[in-house]
Amino acid sequence: ISSRGIGLQRLAWYLSTRTISMRRGDGALLDWIAAMPSDVVEAAPWLGYWVGACLVWVNPPTAREKLEQAFDNFARGGDRTGQILAAGSLSRACILDAKWHPLDRWIEALQSLLDRDIAGLAPQTLAIGFSRLLYATLARQPQNPRIAEWADRTVTALAAEVGCNEAVMAGFSLMMYYNWTGDTSRQESI
Repeated sequence: ISSRGIGLQRLAWYLSTRTISMRRGDGALLDWIAAMPSDVVEAAPWLGYWVGACLVWVNPPTAREKLEQAFDNFARGGDRTGQILAAGSLSRACILDAKWHPLDRWIEALQSLLDRDIAGLAPQTLAIGFSRLLYATLARQPQNPRIAEWADRTVTALAAEVGCNEAVMAGFSLMMYYNWTGDTSRQESI
């Protein structure tokens, strides 16, 4: 990739972290990425991730396709953070698309990625990973014997500084879980 391509990737990364975290500008980010040369986009798994992340709420099937490609590219490159974020977004896209059987793959992927040493992962990545693992498991495998552990780990992840959007989404996952278990005292603490 040319130096121009690398610069475009960095610009998209910078803008995506600001626009997506504020839940605005998704269309603009998609337009910016669409205007990039295809070789630049194809060589950068994060660009594919951001395209998929922008589409989760408006076009879950296309989001799943883009996020699956990004996940596979992150896996090939050994980018664990990218894999966790892609799998987390994929779990949401599966639920919104009412295609719940693929959740099993993303539950397994998140479990595997989060069972390893997590010391080097950002608190925000952990909050997203554990809360999406909790919610997807509650939706698809509520009998899973580790679901209570993932609820506790989501609570722990929320104790660190995470973005407000991630905290709200993680809190929602916890509220759904505690409602399901009937543990209203834990619901109130969230």
